Amino acid sequence: MILEWLRSGHNMLIIILSIGTAFTFYWLMKFKDRLRLNWWKALLASLVHTVFGVLCVTTFAMLESLRLSAFGNLSIFGATFFMPILFFAFAKLGKRDMADVFDIGTISMMFTLMCSRFNCIVTGCCKGLPLFHSATLRWPTRELEIIFYIVLILILGLSVKRGKSNGKNYPIYMIAYGAFRFIIEWVRVYDAPSFIHRAHIWAIISLFLGISILAEIKNKQKKQRIKEMKK
Repeated sequence: MILEWLRSGHNMLIIILSIGTAFTFYWLMKFKDRLRLNWWKALLASLVHTVFGVLCVTTFAMLESLRLSAFGNLSIFGATFFMPILFFAFAKLGKRDMADVFDIGTISMMFTLMCSRFNCIVTGCCKGLPLFHSATLRWPTRELEIIFYIVLILILGLSVKRGKSNGKNYPIYMIAYGAFRFIIEWVRVYDAPSFIHRAHIWAIISLFLGISILAEIKNKQKKQRIKEMKK
């Protein structure tokens, strides 16, 4: 009975979004001084983060399929490419440090995306191909992505807490996720068999955008250090 209830996409999505919102609120409150937030602003920001994230992944799914009927589908690359809009607006409107907002926000976004892969396991989507022609075993694509997020959240989250991220978290995520998805796409199930999938293209774009942004950040920081040394 409980499993059947969970397998309802609508019910599971509500649970996932609630967990993601709760984590975002907890995470923002840990950095309330750096972000200049009180509890109700953190709660509002958490809710907006969740709603905007849903719009990102559903809108991108619709755009990549060029079908309005696909609006209910989800594509994680929507968050990868569109969430910076929210982080940028949050920093600008609140006159907060841009690097802090992106570094802290990246962790919240990744946690929610990780939860969405648990949803995939329960609802049975995004399965892996049969493992070595096995009739029962499949490539653990969803499980591997969950592990990917856990590892990256721990590494980048620790960097944020130590104040050593310096705006690099988001491009690092883009690079890591682009590389991961490019590899894992070879063993995922698709309706139409193809050597190259759409996700391969998005993964390459994410990878090279991340590299470009990270290089630009490092270049600006280098120039800033040189300028400070001259003083």
